[in-house]
Amino acid sequence: CVHAGISPEMSHIDKLELIDRNREVPHEGVLCNMLWSDPYEIEHFSYHGAGAGCYYGAHAVNKFNHINGFDLIARSH
Repeated sequence: CVHAGISPEMSHIDKLELIDRNREVPHEGVLCNMLWSDPYEIEHFSYHGAGAGCYYGAHAVNKFNHINGFDLIARSH
């Protein structure tokens, strides 16, 4: 379960351990995307026109789940 979504900059969930999470959230990058991205009616990824995070589509979610051996990713945001 993630707050917002997935990031085009992180395909493997074990990379979460490498993120310095004890800091202010940046306006771009993996940590920003994990907190502020939104699902959208697209296939892959697209960055928001204004603001933080990105949009992600069904193909991006399916690929992320397949790479990480997941059946489901839940968004808590």
